[in-house]
Amino acid sequence: MRTSDPSLEATADDRIRSETVSEPRRLVALLKGLKANRTLLSARVDDHAAWYNTALLKLDADTGDIYLDELSPREGHDRLQAGSALHLTGVLNGVPTDFSTRILGVGEQRGIAFYRATLPGSMNYQQRRATFRAYVGRGMRLTVRLVSEEARVVSGRLLDLSLGGFGAVLPEDAALYPLDVVTVEALELPEQEPISCIAEVRYLHEEYSEPVLRAGFRFMDLHPQAERTLLRAILLLEREQIRRQVR
Repeated sequence: MRTSDPSLEATADDRIRSETVSEPRRLVALLKGLKANRTLLSARVDDHAAWYNTALLKLDADTGDIYLDELSPREGHDRLQAGSALHLTGVLNGVPTDFSTRILGVGEQRGIAFYRATLPGSMNYQQRRATFRAYVGRGMRLTVRLVSEEARVVSGRLLDLSLGGFGAVLPEDAALYPLDVVTVEALELPEQEPISCIAEVRYLHEEYSEPVLRAGFRFMDLHPQAERTLLRAILLLEREQIRRQVR
């Protein structure tokens, strides 16, 4: 069963939505993102009020361990010991996130301490979205052709569109998971040429009324020309929505 990302399914607004991520694949992907971006983490030891700085040094998904840099200022390191609970917060790609772990051991390398800790069981992940989302009318069939990281081709139907991403209906057996990066070979648009781009899977969930998946995607490094084409398509869809409402 795929998990949904409610923050991206909501209608376009400027509110912050929070999701608790517990699916192991997504959890590891988020932690890898924190490590790859060298995200500065704020850490609180046990129930103490003071906050310290650290960073994620290593992730071992096989053993279920993570490794953290020495707490700064030094007072945090002096307070921490094996068995201590550590609550961490950070910002990944502009999105606030927080999780908890427990210290398994304290080591030292080249005079700098590091900590081996448990892989968190869950992570709170927030998302702010403020882009207008236009919906594709039932009488307008626009297709989406995707290629997964494993070179598997998936075709679906476009549901909605914004400058930040799109929603689609996909076959039930589409081998995709949240945080996968896919190649969008062709995204059909109303009265515009199809565009090609790279996108990230943000949510997937099964529809109970029919054997399909509803999916949401976020555009990555969208070319300015493709962005202009998208904007024209969104304006066309918006006008169509207004006409339908008037009728």
